[in-house]
Amino acid sequence: MFKPVAVLVGVAMLGLGAGQLQAQVSVRVNKDNRGKSVEVKVGDSGRGKSHGRDDDRRDNGRSNDRGIGQERVWVVDYEMVEERYFEPGHWTTVEKQVWVPDQHVKTIERVWVPEKHVKVVERVWIPGRTEMVEETVYVAGQHVTRRVARRDCHGRIYYTNECVWVPAHYEKKMVEKCIPGRYEDREVCKVVPGHYVNKEVCKVIPGHYKTVCEKVFVEGCYKTRMVKRECGGHWEVKKPDPCQPCKN
Repeated sequence: MFKPVAVLVGVAMLGLGAGQLQAQVSVRVNKDNRGKSVEVKVGDSGRGKSHGRDDDRRDNGRSNDRGIGQERVWVVDYEMVEERYFEPGHWTTVEKQVWVPDQHVKTIERVWVPEKHVKVVERVWIPGRTEMVEETVYVAGQHVTRRVARRDCHGRIYYTNECVWVPAHYEKKMVEKCIPGRYEDREVCKVVPGHYVNKEVCKVIPGHYKTVCEKVFVEGCYKTRMVKRECGGHWEVKKPDPCQPCKN
């Protein structure tokens, strides 16, 4: 297998010349269903580098044949691969929908009461006054003089005073009486203006679903995840920074 490879490498070296030019040669052997294949890549030749001197020196990608301000940097390549790992058991909080049935609740609400007229009993002050009242009084027996009308023989009327006895009796008289001031309960009509009152009302809350948090234990299991992993790298020519001055 190595004889064709050696032949190809020798041809490449002879084609470039063995005296003053040096080339970068990479050999790659590919295996597939059709068989084996050898791929040889030859890079650009260098200038001004003497043959056989500093062959094993590494200059971190810098070379005098790449111009001023250019250098080679190693870029690491990454690929996303699927990794299988074990997640241990743990406690976690999950949300769960719970059905809450109909329920009757009593709440305090502010209710507007409109203006209305009401009759209330109030204590009213009545000031003192004097008034004429009828009273039954006892009158003792006495002689009184009365004027009596008489008629003479000619039919003419004349008056005479006669003393008559009036026995004791009761009679009604109007007397002046003083009534003192006093309080009296009276029914009066009052206007109650519109206002808010706190009233206990019964409300019906219909059935609904409610979200509650519950703590559950999740058992350990194997899972897969995508992770970034190095898969080699390649050399790139670093572009000069336009903000940095050129170094001679």
